[in-house]
Amino acid sequence: GSPFKEGPEIVTLPWGEEKGTPSWQFFYKPLPGAKVAVLMMNHADTTQTLSLDFQDIPGLPCQASCKLRDVWNHVDLGVIKEGHYEKSVESHDSVFLVLSAASADEKEEVVVV
Repeated sequence: GSPFKEGPEIVTLPWGEEKGTPSWQFFYKPLPGAKVAVLMMNHADTTQTLSLDFQDIPGLPCQASCKLRDVWNHVDLGVIKEGHYEKSVESHDSVFLVLSAASADEKEEVVVV
């Protein structure tokens, strides 16, 4: 995957580069079937709330209403209509999502995550 967004704060990881690493980074990878995988990584020593704006994701076929799947937890999160997704991420943890366009029927669903 390729990085597409990162935090302005720099942290030093014990196993990282001397110049430091952004406190959080987002990576993406286009997938077959008009889907995009996104990895949201928290490199900080504290929990951070990471906010993913769909319009920032290169090649994403949806901007406002997207269907999300949490890969790590094997859970469909449903359709998110607000154009962004927010998640509290523990220190040195990550969130791995697959996003795709919602069908016309799915766009009518109301999902609270």
